[in-house]
Amino acid sequence: MDMREKIKANFVTRILKNAVFEVVETYTLTAEQQASGVISDQLICLDKDKVPTRLRLVVFLDATSGKGYRYLTNRTDVGALTIALLYQWRWQIERFSGGLNAIFSSNIYIVSVKTGCLFSFMPG
Repeated sequence: MDMREKIKANFVTRILKNAVFEVVETYTLTAEQQASGVISDQLICLDKDKVPTRLRLVVFLDATSGKGYRYLTNRTDVGALTIALLYQWRWQIERFSGGLNAIFSSNIYIVSVKTGCLFSFMPG
């Protein structure tokens, strides 16, 4: 069990274009996922020569910009479109907290709780 599993940390991030990995399994996409822009959903293994790490790779095409994105996550309990949206919403939250930081001149910490998000303001 690695540290992420011990502390139950989840993440969604983008993977580098030159990342080396092996595809372990390719998941079947529904028509709804395909229509929403999901190109592929796979279980991959990173760094198989060092410490094998199995993660999920979701490829998504943004219809608005026409750009493709590759998201890497350890979440397997939600749909592929949700993974793409989580990453996109992350930036909305970053902008929101940056705005609050500018208004209140303080450090803001956002913590996820079962009922939503908890905002903590610390004087700067």
